[in-house]
Amino acid sequence: MKKLFHLMQGVIPACDVSTIEEFKQLIERTCTIEGIVGYKVGCTLALSYGLPKLTEIAAEQTDLPLIYDHQKAGTDIPQMGDKFAVVCAKAGVKAVIIFPQAGPATEKAFIKALFQSGLVPWVGGEMTHEKYLSGEGGFLVDDAPK
Repeated sequence: MKKLFHLMQGVIPACDVSTIEEFKQLIERTCTIEGIVGYKVGCTLALSYGLPKLTEIAAEQTDLPLIYDHQKAGTDIPQMGDKFAVVCAKAGVKAVIIFPQAGPATEKAFIKALFQSGLVPWVGGEMTHEKYLSGEGGFLVDDAPK
């Protein structure tokens, strides 16, 4: 698998905007800044306009990769890993963020499927927002991410 980024370190702007016009402007205004290595696209923009459309728009201005953050992909049954990976690969993203809170079988299935589809999996373990872990009033036991 080839490298995802052209630099060892860099900045990945989060494209947490509401409209396609804002997305276009964000890419246009930042894609030539040294140190920008890719863009993170979240589920609201992707669900509103579609991943293929977003990758098409980005590709019109840059060859920097899009990383898709489906907001806790990897929490489904293991059999959904293949379907999810194929959809993401067809859309043209290069990496996908997953949080496999459904257990190790789902984690392995999603990671394997992403690799088989030519995508780079980014695996999260713990969210940093308040009341995520039980010690702060959340639902997951404090040592779950370990």
